[in-house]
Amino acid sequence: MPQEGDMYSLEVEEQKLIFDKPVFDTYKVVFDLVSHECRCDYNMFQSKGIVCCHMLSKFSKFRVNEVPTCYILPRWSKNVRRKHTYIQSSHDVNYSDESHNLFRGLRSYFYNVAQDFLCNKEGALILHSSMDNARIKLGEHRTAKLQSSIPIQQSCGAQGSQCSISVDRLQAPALVSTKG
Repeated sequence: MPQEGDMYSLEVEEQKLIFDKPVFDTYKVVFDLVSHECRCDYNMFQSKGIVCCHMLSKFSKFRVNEVPTCYILPRWSKNVRRKHTYIQSSHDVNYSDESHNLFRGLRSYFYNVAQDFLCNKEGALILHSSMDNARIKLGEHRTAKLQSSIPIQQSCGAQGSQCSISVDRLQAPALVSTKG
């Protein structure tokens, strides 16, 4: 183990079996005793972001009980923000209308707000009460909009056998979409 200041240069020999025949590979590992940083000729961390067994063995040798944070990439953290939920499929043409695009935008906005502010039960309660208030306001808005679209006069014949209804009030049945 040649030492240059706080840096140790080590050689790690790895044995592999190829066709039942042992083959030995040697890798040079440089370890910094102060910062606990490591470099290995195997270059697995540089290429794939995974700490190789050669570096781990040197952490063990120098009694480093925790892997330094510089070797824990965000993708390995349990607190990583995953944006994969925003990936949408464009196979169903019915879902490309404006209301679905508005829904997707609201969903991503809600997701970001929840990720930023939900860290305890109080934050969840605040978000629930805000959503309940929004539901009430949206219900009032829908009722007001429906009342303004109903014609004031609906004329029914004297016999009551015929009743004229505005074409605007007729509604198509709701589209049911199934995904398999």
